[in-house]
Amino acid sequence: MLRGKSVTLRTIRPDELEPVYRRIADVNAKGPWWHLDLPSEAAFRREYAENGCWGEREGRILIVPNHADEPGGPFGPAPIGELLYFKGLDYQAGVEIGYELFDARHYGRGYMTEALALFCAWLFAVRPFNRVQVNLMQGNTGSRRVAEKCGFRYEGTMREATFHRGRYHDLELLSLLRGECPPLESLLDPSATEGEEP
Repeated sequence: MLRGKSVTLRTIRPDELEPVYRRIADVNAKGPWWHLDLPSEAAFRREYAENGCWGEREGRILIVPNHADEPGGPFGPAPIGELLYFKGLDYQAGVEIGYELFDARHYGRGYMTEALALFCAWLFAVRPFNRVQVNLMQGNTGSRRVAEKCGFRYEGTMREATFHRGRYHDLELLSLLRGECPPLESLLDPSATEGEEP
């Protein structure tokens, strides 16, 4: 578990499988930039049974607000979003990151910026990656702003590289190198227990 100033990042608990699956599979609730794939519930549950959706080549981690005024259950506030990482091509010396908030009412509150910064710092602290990258559909200014606030730099545009909502879109590639990322300790809540892992 990684506790920052406003958000905590943690892996999925068994009691959250159904609500988390509903969130990631709800095509109607996705904004204009998130791919509209329908993930299989059976595959999602199988992956959780195998490794808790957290492995060496890919993983899924939840974003939970630290504020007590957010609605939740007996274990605290409910997750408001997720971060994903996955290994692309074998010769690449890093991973790609995806991120989303589940509900528009959480937009503009700084949750995703803090979550992405915390996640990148943790990845660099525990994995031998030299870079992390995000691929954003051109025009997704909100996600690009989040990445740039976290120090990601624009590297170029891949023309018509993804198919979404009936047409091809350009993808903008942004990256963050190990030496450009602040140390994990500077992003953790100093009152939280040190040394915990997702």
